Amino acid sequence: MYLRILALLMTVGLGRTAVAAPILDQVFDNAGNLGNILGNTLAEGFAYAAQSVTAGVSGHLVRVDLNAGRGANFTTPWELQILRAVNGLPSSIVLGSQIIDLPVNTGTDWRSYDLQVPVQLQDGEQFVLALHPLGVTGNPGLFAGIWHGGTDDPYTRGRHFYGTDVNVIFGPEIVDPGCSPGCQSWDLNFRTYMASEVPEASTLLLVSLGVLLVGARLVRRLQ
Repeated sequence: MYLRILALLMTVGLGRTAVAAPILDQVFDNAGNLGNILGNTLAEGFAYAAQSVTAGVSGHLVRVDLNAGRGANFTTPWELQILRAVNGLPSSIVLGSQIIDLPVNTGTDWRSYDLQVPVQLQDGEQFVLALHPLGVTGNPGLFAGIWHGGTDDPYTRGRHFYGTDVNVIFGPEIVDPGCSPGCQSWDLNFRTYMASEVPEASTLLLVSLGVLLVGARLVRRLQ
């Protein structure tokens, strides 16, 4: 009977998990590279600006830092989307999204954004960070903000994209073949943080009590 109780505690308890403290995973924030600044002003009028990233560990994406800012007179809310990448290219599969408050652009616009719903990723899996004004699609010619970046392929595990909608995000060389190969080596500033799931403290206590209970029962039988 006690073994059944222990099994029940482990079944119920181990299903309860919490997210561990996040660790810095992928990053392009080299200020030295900003001498070759790519002032991505919403990709010069496109509604979406994006950066592909390759996860370095398995776990949950829980936080994203962006060096991006809005224009002082642009008050439309911004949406951060996490998209699945297929063969290195953005797809229309949205893994996560939320409204964020971009700071007013000052030239150094780093801000951290904790994801309300963590996104599960595997080591080596590519995904895309996409940023756009909420409800805006197409090529509206809005110079509404800047996502800072650099040239010369400073982040070798991803690259910069832009587009007109979540299902139409592409490399700048598609629109301007003459920019290739240079524009294929642009990257936008970011940091990503990953966390793994671990059993909650209450779960570990519950299982430990179960083990002690069964151990005490076995000791009584041996006496």
